[in-house]
Amino acid sequence: MSSPVRLDLERNIRDNASANPSSQSFSSSEESIVKPKPITLEANPDLLPEKTRNKTTRYLNFNFFSAYRKLFSVIFAANLSALVAFCVKTKGLPKAADVTSACSANIMVSILFCQENVVNLCGECTDSEWRIGPLAQLFSRFG
Repeated sequence: MSSPVRLDLERNIRDNASANPSSQSFSSSEESIVKPKPITLEANPDLLPEKTRNKTTRYLNFNFFSAYRKLFSVIFAANLSALVAFCVKTKGLPKAADVTSACSANIMVSILFCQENVVNLCGECTDSEWRIGPLAQLFSRFG
């Protein structure tokens, strides 16, 4: 019967095991501990894409025109136009019933858009071709 080969991974030593397995000890000493090498990160200009547009346009795009700020601007403009329409309709201050209805609609839409299914449904509606209704004839001519 051949003896098994034991590996000391800490010291990178390969030797045959002796008949008495208790004679060998695999203790780790401070000398055999592998210490990690320090990592230096350097940017490789060959791997980075070229910058597009000028510095001011990039700054505005990444800091002020993010997707959420664009969405907030559209929603704010829609709410402001609804308020102006309510004021024009009553020739002064809007009615309390109109304001509460608008507030309720805003809360309902914000809660609905937190649901993933509603967001997916809106994406399906805007991405798919209209095959029914009055737009079907228009898409059949050009599609």
